[in-house]
Amino acid sequence: MPSPPLPLRQERGSQCTSHPTPSQIEGEGTSSCGPVSPVSGAQPVVRVAFVTGAGRGIGKALALGFARAGYSVVVGSTTHALNQAVADEIQASGGVALAVELDVADEASVDAAIAAGLARFGRIDALVNNAGLKGGFFPEGQRLLSEMPTDRWRRMIDVNLTGVFLCSRACAPIMIRQGRGSIINMSSSAGQRGRLGESLYGATKSGLDALTRGWAADLQEHNVAVNAIYPGMTVTERTNVEAMTPERRAMAMQTGASLPLALFLAEQDPITVTGEVIEALDWNVANGRGGREVWSVAAL
Repeated sequence: MPSPPLPLRQERGSQCTSHPTPSQIEGEGTSSCGPVSPVSGAQPVVRVAFVTGAGRGIGKALALGFARAGYSVVVGSTTHALNQAVADEIQASGGVALAVELDVADEASVDAAIAAGLARFGRIDALVNNAGLKGGFFPEGQRLLSEMPTDRWRRMIDVNLTGVFLCSRACAPIMIRQGRGSIINMSSSAGQRGRLGESLYGATKSGLDALTRGWAADLQEHNVAVNAIYPGMTVTERTNVEAMTPERRAMAMQTGASLPLALFLAEQDPITVTGEVIEALDWNVANGRGGREVWSVAAL
């Protein structure tokens, strides 16, 4: 089960006192957030966020949001043209970004992408494990136990679990050397329920929650946090909104709904929250960031 909403704290090492609104996520206005060195009078440390699956959807919203909060951003996914477009959008707005082609399920691809980010920016402060395959990866007629092909079974596990492992394993030593860091896993409440045709997707998300808690225990002594976010049902570029019922549309979230929580988890130093699985909307409400009236698709 997800953890209860956590209170917002202004952590040492972060000057962020307010998080971006939906309009700021989409490129309007400015944010007051900007990660800085915790030492008074020291040169500012420009923190770096590595976002996987950042070419579209939630990943794109998070990449844009981290950039507006003052982070340099590594934009990674298999869709190189979309990655570059996100990086170009960040740079056109005065931010700093690097687009890297990344298949999280391929160890060599992960290592090359992490190395490219490290070579460009010299550090990685936040890893956002957003890349993943959803239940729709299985076409109709292949979603039930008796129908599921082995190759698609393996691919979903490779992306949704092994991919998170490979990216986290590559970033953990970097964060340990820095003396701080945050790994943020984009999970789903699908792991907490049984739904027709979503058995494997739910299993990968339940497994991701378990990894989150275990890795948090592994890394806590190094001031590296590991947490998971439940973004809720989210409308992306691939969603047919017109086909949704009014009730379902009222429940559907904008892609940026997880950003305030993600920034909070990334900026804490020293870490005070780790090993938690948190509902984004619940956290937003509890911390004055707005509820469905702000973050649902119906609010647009």
